[in-house]
Amino acid sequence: MRRLLFVWILLLIPEINYAEVTRVEIATRTDVMNGEQFGSAGSYEQLVGRIYFSIDPQNPRNRVIADLDRAPKNASGRIEMSSDLKILRPKDSAKGNGALLIDIVNRGTDTVISGFNRGTANNLGDGFLMKMGYTIVWVGWEFDTPQRNGSIRIDVPTTQGVSPIVHAMTTPNARSASAQFSDLASYIAGDPASPQNTLTIRNGPLSKPITIERSR
Repeated sequence: MRRLLFVWILLLIPEINYAEVTRVEIATRTDVMNGEQFGSAGSYEQLVGRIYFSIDPQNPRNRVIADLDRAPKNASGRIEMSSDLKILRPKDSAKGNGALLIDIVNRGTDTVISGFNRGTANNLGDGFLMKMGYTIVWVGWEFDTPQRNGSIRIDVPTTQGVSPIVHAMTTPNARSASAQFSDLASYIAGDPASPQNTLTIRNGPLSKPITIERSR
């Protein structure tokens, strides 16, 4: 299992970067839909856990990562991170088709179940991929995705001595006294009172932004 995970995670990461899987922890293992049979592939099980990585900051292929030299390192001089992991696979691997499908999640949400199975977050749709015998894997890669139930995200180390200005946008669909900027969920304000922190509004994508007074 660990060797298989190592192979597919290398396929997931762009070739300009290089990371190693150091360990995999499976927290839960449950039968899918109470053991329902998906054609010749039989019943499926769902595995949920975490996958741990480390990268070598001295590797030339990793220099493209911004501020990598400022990330905390372990005793071996490597940088560690971990990601959410979810796997759907046939309980009897001999009944599967031997192919692994990796879902590149969008804002922490799966795409292949809705795209191939015509399913939703709460069901597997018509089970098309399972009937075909695929093993499906989800690995988080977005650190700025809000933490919520079922979200697939990655936790990366916080750089030291860096205080950038980050930007986010939201489009309200109703009048409200508050709005959530989900892209900022993983950032902590260094100085909430700083005049550099601003809020602007505009009436359309091409409209000129108007700065809101801080008193408002």
